[in-house]
Amino acid sequence: MSLASPGRFDPQKSAIRQRFESDTLLDDSMFMPDQLRARFSLDIPWVPEETDENKHIKASNIIEKKELDGIEARAAVLIPIIFRKNEPMVLLTERSHHLSSHSGQISFPGGRFSNADQCLVNTAKRETEEEVGIKERDIEVLGTFPEYCTISGYRVTPVAALIHSQSTFRLNSDEVTSILELPMKYLLNPRNFILRSWESDQGRRHFYSITCENYFVWGATAAMLRNLYSFLVTVKR
Repeated sequence: MSLASPGRFDPQKSAIRQRFESDTLLDDSMFMPDQLRARFSLDIPWVPEETDENKHIKASNIIEKKELDGIEARAAVLIPIIFRKNEPMVLLTERSHHLSSHSGQISFPGGRFSNADQCLVNTAKRETEEEVGIKERDIEVLGTFPEYCTISGYRVTPVAALIHSQSTFRLNSDEVTSILELPMKYLLNPRNFILRSWESDQGRRHFYSITCENYFVWGATAAMLRNLYSFLVTVKR
């Protein structure tokens, strides 16, 4: 059974299944650079949520089949956090509309692993520079999260990082339509997340979404933001 989205699928019109009005809020202090560094240095047990996308990919063996055919399935994205007037912002990109996969969607900068990278952290840094022009010297890596398996058949490692506030951007129009800086406190407010679903003859798939400043973030990107929230909130439990 396939749970890939049907043709002409509009995620914004999909059914709302759950809101999270009672979830624990993060303290403002937890967004500050030193607190973020401290959280990533702590060895607190934490398990990321497994979404329907992850479950489907693992059950279908899509990634394993790609790898048996010699196709690279490892990838990485950067979760860039940059401070503007002491307010934490998350840098995201709007993908170019001509791209073959996830065109027009809001996503983190990132891409497929290359042997020249040597490690997935370097993949995230390289792809970020290629897409938005942020230099490696302006990236302070905080840590990585467990891989997230996507419907497009990749094992994606999210890499959280602080970005130097004086860093300059250079948009790669072949891959990115625009660069966004959205408030981290809003994106990691659990009460702003919505669990949605679509249904077809193939079954039902649930996915997270969050709307911020008229930008609709959904799927893998929203799930990674939700996992970042879950990772940070474990300190309060």
